[in-house]
This record gives sequence, C-alpha cells and structure tokens, in this order.
Amino acid sequence: MGNNKEIQRQQYNRTVTMLKQYRDAQFFIQHTTDEESRQRTEAAVQHITAALEEIQRRRQQAEREEEYTALHMYYMQGYTYEQIEKELNTGKDTPRRWITAAVKELAVMVYGIE
Repeated sequence: MGNNKEIQRQQYNRTVTMLKQYRDAQFFIQHTTDEESRQRTEAAVQHITAALEEIQRRRQQAEREEEYTALHMYYMQGYTYEQIEKELNTGKDTPRRWITAAVKELAVMVYGIE
C-alpha cells in the first residue's frame, strides 16, 4: 500500500516538472534541428496539451473555470500563488488547493492509475 502512495507522489512530482518545462518544450520543438528529439518532445507536449484541454473542459462544465485559470496562470504565465489570489480574488490557500487538485488529475491522465 505504501508503495502505491510513493508511485503516486512520484507521478505528481513528474507532472509538476513537465508543467514547469511545458513552455520551454514548445520553444524547443520550434527551434531544434534534432528531429528525433523534436518528435519525442512534440509527442509529450501533445499529450500534456490534450490533458490540459480536458481539465479546462471539465472545469468549464462544472462552472469552475477559475480553477483552470489558476493552473494556467501558475504554470503557463509564471504567476505566484499570491498574485493569483489577488487577480482571482480568492482566499489565501485557494489557488494552491485548486492547482494541486488539477495536477493530481493531470498525473492520472498522463501516467495512468497506480
């Protein structure tokens, strides 16, 4: 049982890393001459993009768009939790909670269930 939690934690951490590298990976795809690396990176970016679009769709369907907005602001635009809190007019820990929940959901979409 403990091993399962460790795998989930690792998947979460890898998802965070991928989100942090997402913009840089898009730049790499556009500018590299290494075709093999470009194809591998492009496949990963497409997978993440599809998962992000699904998160956005789910949040819109649930009328909770601000949760996706917080995720986008944090990882794609480089906002801090404090900036998101002010911009979206939320409570102190709300952006962190929203983003953590979305990343956990993304981890399953990217790595499957462990």
